[in-house]
Amino acid sequence: MMNFEQELSKFESGLDREEVKKVIMTEGGEASSLQQNKLDQIMKRYGLALNYCKTDSFDLAYIQIQKVARLLPGNLNVQLLSALICIHEGKEELALQALERAEALSADHPDVKRYKEELTVKEIPQEVQSVQPEEEVVEAEGTAKESGKKAPKKISSEKPKKEKPKKVVTNGSDFEEVTSNKKSFIYLGLGFLIGVIAMLVLVVPTARSAVKDQYATEAESYEDQLKAKETEIGTLKEDLKAAEDATKDAKEEVKSYKNGNKDLYQAADDYIAGKNVEAAEKLMDIDTKILTTKEAKTLYNTIKDKTYASAAQTFYQNGMSQYNARNYTEAEKYLKKAIKANDSNASYYYYLARSYEEDGKTAQAIKYYDKVIELGSYRPTESKTRRDQLKAKQSTEKKTESTTEK
Repeated sequence: MMNFEQELSKFESGLDREEVKKVIMTEGGEASSLQQNKLDQIMKRYGLALNYCKTDSFDLAYIQIQKVARLLPGNLNVQLLSALICIHEGKEELALQALERAEALSADHPDVKRYKEELTVKEIPQEVQSVQPEEEVVEAEGTAKESGKKAPKKISSEKPKKEKPKKVVTNGSDFEEVTSNKKSFIYLGLGFLIGVIAMLVLVVPTARSAVKDQYATEAESYEDQLKAKETEIGTLKEDLKAAEDATKDAKEEVKSYKNGNKDLYQAADDYIAGKNVEAAEKLMDIDTKILTTKEAKTLYNTIKDKTYASAAQTFYQNGMSQYNARNYTEAEKYLKKAIKANDSNASYYYYLARSYEEDGKTAQAIKYYDKVIELGSYRPTESKTRRDQLKAKQSTEKKTESTTEK
C-alpha cells in the first residue's frame, strides 16, 4: 500500500508556468488577454486542488483537478494527481480512466505503473481469517507444559453449535427468552431515525457546502472570463483605433512621397546629372504644400532657381517648333510649361494665345491676349486687335445661337 501523503508531496512543487504558457499561447506571437486568463485559471485551480487534498476535502480537490485537466489535457502531472485522488477515495473506475490518459502521454513513467499496480491490489478481496491450526495449538500446549506456563486455548475450526434458548422460571411459570418482534421494530426504527439525523447533521451540510463551493468557483470563473473578454474587446478597440491612425498617417506619407518628396529627390538627381529641363519638369509636378520641412523647401527653391530660366527657353523653342508645324495642341503644352517656368515673358503668352486661336479655342485665346496686353512688353497693340476681333466673333456666335433657339 502506498503512502498518500508521500505521493501527494511529489505534486507540491506545482506546474511549471512557463511550460504551461508554451502549450496554451499562440506560437511566435503575443499572448492575448483570454489566453492569459486561461493560464491564470490553470495555475490557480491546480493550487486549490492541492490545498483541498491537505484539508481532506477530496471531492473539492477532484472537481478542481478535473477542471485543470479539461484546460490542460496533455499534462502528465495533472492526470497522475487526478488518478491519485481517485485511488485514495476508492473511485477505481475514475482512477483507471485518468491512468489510461496518463499512459497515453507516457507509458513508461514509473508512477503510472505503480498507480496501476495499486489499483490491482485494491481490487483483490482480502479476507483475513486468523484461525490457528490445531497442530500448532497442540505443539504450543506441549511447550507450555514443559516450561510450566499456561498453555494457549485450543481454537477449534468447527462451527459452534447453536445453543437452545434458555428457559427462565418466574412465579412458577417458564417461558423462552427471546426478543419480541415489537421490540425489534422499535430498535430498527430508532436506528433508522439515528441514521437520518446523522445524515442531516453530517452529510447534508458537507454536500451542500461542496455544491455551494463548486457553484461559487464556477461563477468566479465565468466572471473572470467575462472580464477577460471585456478587456480583450477594449484592447481590440484600441488596436483598431491605432490601426486607423496608422493607416491615415501612411496615406499622408504615401501622398507626400508621391506628390512631393519622390519628384523632389528625382529632380535633385537630374539636376546633379546636368539635366536641367528634366529637373524643372519634375519640380512643376510637385505640390509645394506637401513640402513641410525646411530642408525640402530649401532644396526645391535651389533647384528651381538653377533650372527654370534655361528650361523656360527650351520649352518656348519646342512650343514654337510645334506652332510652326501647325501642331497647335502640342505647342500649347510646351508654351504653358514655358510660362510656368517664367511667367513674366509676354511672348510666351502671345504665342500661347495664337495657338488657342488657331485651334478654335476662343475663350482661352482671349484670356491670354489680355495677359499680353497687361504686360505690354510684346505686341500689345496687335494682341488688343486680335482680342477685340475674337470678342466680336464670340458675340456674333452667341446672337446666332440665340436666334436659332427662338
